[in-house]
This record gives sequence, C-alpha cells and structure tokens, in this order.
Amino acid sequence: MSTSRAAWRMRLGAVWRPFMSYLLFLAGGVVLLRMDPFGFTRLTKFYSQDLLAVAMAGCYPDAAGGPCVKNGRAQAAVVLVRDPDLAAFDEPWPPRYGLHARVLKAIRANKPKAVVIDIVFEDKRDDPTIAALAAELDRYRAEGIPVYAATFGPDRPLRAEVGERVTPVQVPKTIDPLDRVTRFYDLTTGAPDSQLTAVPTVFRDVCGGCRDGCDAGAIRLYWSNLPEKSWNDRWLNCRRRPPFPWWIFQDRGSDFRESCPSTPTIPARILLEPTEAEDAAIEDLLAGGVVFYGAYFHGAADAMNTPLHNELPAVFLHSVALDNLITLGPKALSHSEPTVPLLGVSLPDCVLLALIGAFFVLRRTSRRFASVWEGLMRRVHSRLARVVLIALGSQIGMLVLLAGVAAFVACHIGAAEWFLGVNFLFVVTWTEVLDITEKLFDAADEFDPHG
Repeated sequence: MSTSRAAWRMRLGAVWRPFMSYLLFLAGGVVLLRMDPFGFTRLTKFYSQDLLAVAMAGCYPDAAGGPCVKNGRAQAAVVLVRDPDLAAFDEPWPPRYGLHARVLKAIRANKPKAVVIDIVFEDKRDDPTIAALAAELDRYRAEGIPVYAATFGPDRPLRAEVGERVTPVQVPKTIDPLDRVTRFYDLTTGAPDSQLTAVPTVFRDVCGGCRDGCDAGAIRLYWSNLPEKSWNDRWLNCRRRPPFPWWIFQDRGSDFRESCPSTPTIPARILLEPTEAEDAAIEDLLAGGVVFYGAYFHGAADAMNTPLHNELPAVFLHSVALDNLITLGPKALSHSEPTVPLLGVSLPDCVLLALIGAFFVLRRTSRRFASVWEGLMRRVHSRLARVVLIALGSQIGMLVLLAGVAAFVACHIGAAEWFLGVNFLFVVTWTEVLDITEKLFDAADEFDPHG
C-alpha cells in the first residue's frame, strides 16, 4: 500500500508542477492583458501590429473593380504643396489663395472624378486673390466635378467664399499619445451628432460604397510599400526602407521607417510646370480618379508617423483610407475585437496565450514531447537545419515564426482586423514567467521535509 501511495504521489507531483506553472502563466497573463498596470501590454500590442504591418506592406491586394478602380488599383492621387513649391513661385507662407486657384485649375484640366481639399480655409486673411479661388470652385461646379473641403467641425465653418462652393467634410487624425503613430481612421464623427467623416463621404458619393453606412466606427489602416518604378521616387526624393533582411538591423525610430508614400503624388511645381513626359504621367494619374490636394510646410504640425513612415504629410492619411475602403471594404478592416466574457480581455490574445503557454510547458516537462523532439532531431542530418529548428523553438524563434505565419495568412488568405491585432509579442515575452515559477518551485522544494 505504501509503495502504491508513493507512486501515486510521484505521478501527482509530476503533473502538479507543470499544471500550476501553466495556471500561474495564464492567470498572470490575463491580469496584465486586462489591467495593463505598467503599460507593457499596450506597447507590445502596438509593436506586434507594427511588425505585421511592415511584413504585410509588400503584399497589398489588388482591387476587385468598381467606379474608382483602374488596372486593379484604387484611383487615388495626391497633389502636394511644399516649401520648395512656394520658393519656386516666390510665394509667402501661408500661400496666397491665387496659388491654390492655379493648382486647382491644373487639377481640373486633367478631368478628375472628384477633389478633396485637405487645407482648411477658415481664416479670413486680407488677400484679394480669394476671388480667383472662388471663381475656380465655380468652374468645378459648372463641370459637375464635386469638391470636398476639410473642416475641423460644425462650430468652425469655412470662410463663405469657399464654404458656399464646396461640400465641407470633417477630417479625423487619430494619433496615439503613447508613441505618436497613426494606425486608425475614424469613419464617423462620434456622438452626439454622428456623421461620416471625409473619406467615407467620398467613398459613398463618388465610389458607390457605404450606401447604408459603413457599419464601423473606425478602420485599421493597411499601409503598403511604394511600388517599383513609381514617379514618387523621382518627384519626392524620398527615402525607402532597406529590403529584407537589412531593415531588421535599422534604428526603429528613424531609419526603420521610410518617407515614401505609396499613393501617387505630384508636387505643385511639377503639376504647374511639367515636362512633356511628366504631363502625360500626370494625366494618367489624375484623369477619372479622386484627387487629394494637401500641403506640407515645415513647422505647420501637419505630419504624422505610421508603422512604415516618418513625418508623412497628413493628407496621405485620407488617401490611404480611401484606398483601403475601395480595395478591402470597411468590414475587413473594421476596428472591433472579440473579448472573453467576464475576463474582458481580447479573445485572440487569450487563445494565443493558452496555446503558447501549453507549448512551452510541454516542451519543458513532457517526456513524450522530449522523445518526439529527440527523434526529429536525429532524423535531421544537416547541422544547419538542426540549428534552425532549435532556434524556432526558442522565444525569439517563436516570435519570428508567429509573425511570419500571421503575415502569410493575411497576405494569401485575407486580412482580418482582429487577426492583425493579435498581441503575439506580449505572449512570447510573457513565457519568461515560466522560468521564474520553476525557480520558485525549486526554492520551495529545498525546504520540503519529504523531499
């Protein structure tokens, strides 16, 4: 009897330690996911999303079709006024209304489907060239080209010469206060008088989408790499991120991000004084598409960081959001996350926590797992392959593997917003607690009178 009791106690002890380690791992992980007392959960979630955004940027899908699609891509372009453009035309800052009239006239000559002005004309300056801008907006109306103009809200109306000739739309710009990165686009203005913001309004009126509302408060933006042979390389003199794997070794705060937007972009100087080759390219980019007209001046505080870019003019927030709605639709990127009842934590995060925790506990304690692993390693004759397998079983390897699998699934099967939001960096990092619990159990066993 004593022998069987001892054997039973040994089996119970063999199961008890791994089971308690797993419970502590799950309980601690859920508490951190739910309460985030040190801000660690939020940071790792954002960095997980940014890592996926970078990995997926090279596989942006083609658009299925529609009134705002051309050659498989959304017909959206940006015309940008910058400091070099002001210098080229001897313009002050802020530029005179007459310059905006010239730029809008050049855009109209290329017959766009619609124009969105991401410059807020609410200040009343003593500038007689406002008449030229009003006259140009009248020509747009006469030719049936809708013009939407940015506003900060109903309580801040545009000056009458502009506001009476355009459709005012509110422009959201949601920047995370923790790391100053823009990841989402608000589709509505929110309570109490909820209305569509700039991009979904254009998407509904011009592209035929969101007829019954977009059914989403916000979408997660899906940024893409600059296509090869883009005019942006020549016109913007921007910086590309080094190709994989070299970007892994870049400084994440600066060199890691590029400054090249994926949306075709035409500087105002090129638009107004193009060469013959540039004129043909401009017509191809603007004709029949939605054109965003914006500005970027040093010191104007109208720039943003994204998971891919540093100091990107905010007008690209709207052009990318429209591209996302046209290409993927609002439902695919709707920002909503299923949660576990009672616990109040993300369901994808909780499932991943349980799976990764179980894997690491079994790897450390299961004899069967160890036997299978040993048999696998013996069948692999290449030393390099064995090193790769061992590395993939580590925490860093698991992180790379999860990011790679997630990016592959999102690229080749389809992107889902909740899938892009999985906090795999936190889950893998939290496996460190398993080492801590093992050391705690070992320390406690030193004082076990039956040990």
